[in-house]
Amino acid sequence: MKLTKLLSSAFLLILTLITLCGCSAKMAPIDYTELGIPTTNYFTLGTKPCCPWDLAVFDNKLFVGSGDYDNNAGPIKMFYYDLIEKEWSSAGGANDEEISRFIILDGNLVAPGIDPRENWSFGNYYQYDPQKVHFKKNRNIPGGVHVFDLVKFDDKIIAGLGVENGKFPAAFSTDGGRCFNMLPFHKDGEAIDTSEDDFTRVYDFVVYKNELYAILYRSFFDNTATWEFYKYDNGKFVYYNDMEMFKLKIKRTTHHYINAKAEFNEKMYFAVGGFYSSDDLINYEKIELPNTDCVTDLFVKDDALYVLAFMQNEDGTYKISVHKSEGEGFTEILYFNYDIPVISFEYDGTDFYFGMGIKSAKHELNGMILSAKYE
Repeated sequence: MKLTKLLSSAFLLILTLITLCGCSAKMAPIDYTELGIPTTNYFTLGTKPCCPWDLAVFDNKLFVGSGDYDNNAGPIKMFYYDLIEKEWSSAGGANDEEISRFIILDGNLVAPGIDPRENWSFGNYYQYDPQKVHFKKNRNIPGGVHVFDLVKFDDKIIAGLGVENGKFPAAFSTDGGRCFNMLPFHKDGEAIDTSEDDFTRVYDFVVYKNELYAILYRSFFDNTATWEFYKYDNGKFVYYNDMEMFKLKIKRTTHHYINAKAEFNEKMYFAVGGFYSSDDLINYEKIELPNTDCVTDLFVKDDALYVLAFMQNEDGTYKISVHKSEGEGFTEILYFNYDIPVISFEYDGTDFYFGMGIKSAKHELNGMILSAKYE
């Protein structure tokens, strides 16, 4: 009896010490399945255009972005993985150099086109038709050399653009996207003059607390650049504040400076390599996630914010991890190791999907799509 009590006390002491030390059972890496590289027979294996810049689950299909507008890799195939048939196919093409984002507008899946392979009089965006399993091209955004972002706000579809000198980098439609007109940007009571800019771009819109903001990037011929927030106000964008982007830890994993953004629990979250939150779009708090080098993607689902990150292991492989909001913080819910980093992810309620790639290097696994069970 004394021996039993002694062993029981020792066991409780060990549990107490473990708790006090903050130790716990180490999470095991999850199993994953390689679904393949959809661009294998389309782009040269391993090159940057193969990279899956964005993933979207829609109509029981997993859609994958690809291409490279820096090096003119288009036209693009709109590849998807059929989640029922378990096979790769294509929903037509996009006559642009790159598709890097999928966006839900009014319940429809749309994809902005970056750099049309036609003249630059108009920019393109593509809308998925579930009946035809095809993306329809909408070529109607004047001056939209690059269409980086799309948002529905104030009963308008508003496009964030890269434009030629002298033009404004945003356009709006009041008729469901059939016709677009330019949106002006005002600072100090006057419309800004972009005629002397090297280039002018809105890579991202931010919708926060029922207000719309555009992040205006201007590059000048003296090798300087500015980042500014403009707030939508009665049919125009008005200067809000300077966004000192490069005080943040920037590590671009796509062609956007902001890899991902999400509004959650009255804060705006940004993945820019580092992970930040803000409650006023002026001040930013850096959020530290243990054992991560780079945060690459975010999304909100079922009242939770999911965060995708990676870090390089000592053996040269990468630890890929997903973190989920919990109370005031974030908890790592799964991880696995892989030969290259991760760019994008999606979740359909039972499975996570991961788009693997290295933006800055050639690798035979660029464009690989993985799946992993998580319920």
